[in-house]
Amino acid sequence: MNIVNYVALFSAVIQASQTSPISDKYQLTTKKKHQFIETGHLVACRLNEDCEGGMFCDTHYGFCDKLRLKGEPCRQDSHCKDRLFCMFGECRNTPKTGQEGSRCERAADCRPGLCCARTKSEKVCKSRLSLGERCYIPKGGIDFVLDEVCPCEEGLVCGSVSQQLDMTSASVESYDHLRCRLPKDSSDKTQEFVELT
Repeated sequence: MNIVNYVALFSAVIQASQTSPISDKYQLTTKKKHQFIETGHLVACRLNEDCEGGMFCDTHYGFCDKLRLKGEPCRQDSHCKDRLFCMFGECRNTPKTGQEGSRCERAADCRPGLCCARTKSEKVCKSRLSLGERCYIPKGGIDFVLDEVCPCEEGLVCGSVSQQLDMTSASVESYDHLRCRLPKDSSDKTQEFVELT
């Protein structure tokens, strides 16, 4: 591209940005904001307060957008309507505090039998693993950060049940032999009957 074409293109971009209805949105009066909303034009914003009722400020793009309904995509709670929460990128109802699926910061935020662990990178109350469930967790990395696994239920341990599995190289490499089981020193014979399907 020669210099003349480059200057012409650059000038056109500058002129378009100066004449765009978007460029002066920060100085709009309330009356003008209503006109832009009614005609379908974008209204620029910096805060939710800059937007009309039923709208939020999408600060990433700097424009007002309609509040999202249940099942619609979102990036944060303030994008959702009617006390919905943005969970896993979607507006949804959230369970009562402490119940399975509700947000948490620590195990104490969850009712007994649950733990606080990440699911799709959001910390929620999840059920602890029961007898026979796979319990391997990676040492770290993206798999661990995105989806944490709760520990085994009270009285169970995460350990090898290799005597009950076909020890093919695939099952060893996938850590499929690590399951919630009774401690080896337990006198309870239940572990002999764990069905691993």
